[in-house]
Amino acid sequence: MKVKILFTLFLLCFVISTINAQNLKLKYIGVDVGMPFVVTQMHNHDFIRNETAPRYYEESMSDNLSSSMTITYGGLTAEFMNKNNRLGITTGLRYTNLYSELGDASSESVKDFFYLMYKQDETNTEYLKINGIKQVSHYLGIPLEIRCYPFKPRIFRLYFKVAADINLQFLSNTNVKFVNNEMEIYEKEVKDKFGKPSALYSHVGASMGFRFGKDDRPSFSYELCLPSFIVTPNSSSLVKPEAIIGFQLNYQLPLKSKEVEK
Repeated sequence: MKVKILFTLFLLCFVISTINAQNLKLKYIGVDVGMPFVVTQMHNHDFIRNETAPRYYEESMSDNLSSSMTITYGGLTAEFMNKNNRLGITTGLRYTNLYSELGDASSESVKDFFYLMYKQDETNTEYLKINGIKQVSHYLGIPLEIRCYPFKPRIFRLYFKVAADINLQFLSNTNVKFVNNEMEIYEKEVKDKFGKPSALYSHVGASMGFRFGKDDRPSFSYELCLPSFIVTPNSSSLVKPEAIIGFQLNYQLPLKSKEVEK
């Protein structure tokens, strides 16, 4: 993971230094939205059981219990272009929603559950039956995206992008779905077992996209995210993210402005 992070940061610094040597001007303002899917694994929690029988104590739950994470984001953007319109740097303000789930928090089935050990002493071990747990975290942050346009401006234009962002959490909530509603009195104990997600969320990655529209007209672009990576630890206290894949949509309006010397 460290090699992936260092490579991406190096690429970002290289492109930024290239842009920094040239005059920039504010070319577009717009909005972007995206909904990547995250490949996940389970954290190795020793208090989760498939069964309560002792022969399962050493069994990993990662093959028996589903885990998932989705990311939804949207925001306002401003893109600065160099003189020949081949390189652009975009920043702005972005809202991000991280949704993660362990088990099936929407299940009503008494057969679709797992055990969570919440109390143990020398003589007794007590378990809770749980259908699933979901966690939703909300962030505000600043993205940094650098696009390279290999061809001259035209109606249909290919580009490549490297990106990073940093986000600060302003709200998070974890909900537990018990098999038996009478167990809801233990919800706080279950939440404490997993802990809270990180207050910071950040990712780095790359993508390729296509822009549709004339250079001096409103434009629409579609991006396919190449494998990207979450670099902040414990972005979800339920699941462990491995890689991000998905798409991003952008709508931009051209804006005349003075050049900014760098």
